[in-house]
Amino acid sequence: MTSTNCCNRSYQRRNHPKAAHRLTGVLAGLLLAGLAQAQTLFTYGPHAVSRDEFRKSFDKNAPASGRRKAMEEYLPLYINYKLKVQAAYREKLDTLPGQREEMAMYREQLADNILLQRSAGNRLEKEAFDRSGTDILLGHIYLPFQPGDSASLQAAGLRAREAHRALQQGSPFAQVANRYNENGQPADGVAGWITAFSLPYSFETAVYQLPQGGYTAPLMGSDGFHLFGRLNQRPAAGRVQVAQILLWLPAQAGANEVARQQQLADSLHQALQNGAHFEEMVLQFSNDRTSYSTGGVLPEFGVGEYESTFETAAFALQQPGQISRPFRTSFGIHILKLLSKQRLQDMPDSLEAYERIRLQVANSGRLEKAKEDYLRALLPKMGYRKGSYKPADLWRYTDSALRNASTAGNAINKNTVLFSLGTEKTLAENWILYLRAIPRSGATGAAAYESLWNQYLLQTAEDHYKRNIAQYEPSFREQLREFKDANLLFQAMDLHVWSAAAADTLGLQQYYAAHRAQYVWGDGATALSVSGTDSAAITAFRHQLMQQPQAWRELLKGYEDLLLADSGRFELSQLPVERFAGGKPQAAAASQLYRNPVDNNYSFTYIFGLMPGGAVRSFEEARGWVISDYQQVLEKKWIEGLKKQYPVKVNQAVWQSLLQTAH
Repeated sequence: MTSTNCCNRSYQRRNHPKAAHRLTGVLAGLLLAGLAQAQTLFTYGPHAVSRDEFRKSFDKNAPASGRRKAMEEYLPLYINYKLKVQAAYREKLDTLPGQREEMAMYREQLADNILLQRSAGNRLEKEAFDRSGTDILLGHIYLPFQPGDSASLQAAGLRAREAHRALQQGSPFAQVANRYNENGQPADGVAGWITAFSLPYSFETAVYQLPQGGYTAPLMGSDGFHLFGRLNQRPAAGRVQVAQILLWLPAQAGANEVARQQQLADSLHQALQNGAHFEEMVLQFSNDRTSYSTGGVLPEFGVGEYESTFETAAFALQQPGQISRPFRTSFGIHILKLLSKQRLQDMPDSLEAYERIRLQVANSGRLEKAKEDYLRALLPKMGYRKGSYKPADLWRYTDSALRNASTAGNAINKNTVLFSLGTEKTLAENWILYLRAIPRSGATGAAAYESLWNQYLLQTAEDHYKRNIAQYEPSFREQLREFKDANLLFQAMDLHVWSAAAADTLGLQQYYAAHRAQYVWGDGATALSVSGTDSAAITAFRHQLMQQPQAWRELLKGYEDLLLADSGRFELSQLPVERFAGGKPQAAAASQLYRNPVDNNYSFTYIFGLMPGGAVRSFEEARGWVISDYQQVLEKKWIEGLKKQYPVKVNQAVWQSLLQTAH
């Protein structure tokens, strides 16, 4: 009876509406807790690491094959990493001045990089790289106007539209160019070959978007209208470096002077063909003041940088050392010697090619323009709101404030809000401080201030973006944390392991005493290693050393600023044994003189005597190895202590499911 009533009461409680609601909530909570726990891979003390966090870290450097084994090896390493970083935070190493300075520098650099990436920096670099693979024979029709003269501007615009209509009606580009181009413009409108960076970016883009034989609408420049044509194209000629002999001719040179210089050029060319040294001919005859003292060597260049006649002759050379026939430009008569020739697309190291393009993009100003466009588009997202004032009032206030004159009676004062970005307000006094801090031409008035105002608005927007970048770029916080954790790990390792081991002389000696049997010499030799960049000096010293090996210290004094030497006992594995006669080191013998092609450094080794292995190294001889081994001991003890403070528990169910994905 009692049992029945108990069961009935239990049934009633379970089926009561309020009880059912509470039960549903409990089950939901347990389910959510179970899901959360299922996604936790391991805990260390009160801290948890999710499956996703571990997987993301592993995937950054995961091998293409053998992923399961690599993941099994990575888990204990990652656990130790998290323990060490946690110790660094507990010890407040992130508050050290050096850590704060590095974080501030990295934050600024990371914000700059993200801003450039969002500004299509990568797209611009790829675009420039792709364009650099094609040269375009440029057609150019130029209609100049006088800047600031509206009548001149209107007349040039009218003629530009007329030229464009003629092209649309099928007139050949050369015919239209000859009709509309003024004195000094190229015949038939052929401006020569161009490639990426030869023109301002907006013009370059317009030209590279043209089809073969196409032409642009009139494009307005700072002092004229331009119509460009894509007359022809070819695979990129690349970049060349040449040396030149220049026989200068004045613009109004007479026929006799031209003939005399041409005869000299022909004689020089013949002498070069017969083996005369180009550099000597440059020093004796070249009139190019900027290059004659360097053997005539000019900076590397691509198409569109020099006169077309000069470029044609330079790019016609095929093999380094090849010499051109004499040819004439507006500067005089040239003879060229090819030093190098290369296309970016043919470079074996594509990273170097992209680095060249990256530098050109950065130096061309197009990245800055892209950044400005991105910031302008981002203003609404930043919560940009313009203040309630008239621009004319702001310019009047600006005039008065910069002259330190009274601003009384003006509709604007120093506390007027000019604009807001989010909750940050920019006041009129901030604008005046900016103007006083930057270099200015001294020009005043609406036109001058409007240009500076655009710069100020974008600079303020950039500063706001960087201060609040985590709001706009979710990945920023994670990248910043990763850098901070890596920095703290280095600081903690140095404190607890690296510097601690090197400073613990007693501990090192005790460790050496307990393990001295493992620090034995292999087969080796007492030897002297000598190096230097002066081949004559090292050759002379090697000869003297062979005659008086025991006097090497005295002999070396005569080469104090030219050679470096290191003596001592070395294991044979540390010596270049393959450079000795027969590939076998011998006592009282020197290796061959070796030249390193990377840094042009010369070196050789002299062996005083061979020493069999097996002897135990002294503490000082083994110190480097002892420190390295002792560091591992300290690190192991440190981690064991951390695991006691932060017990580690791995969720085996999650771990096994994660391993299944590693195949």
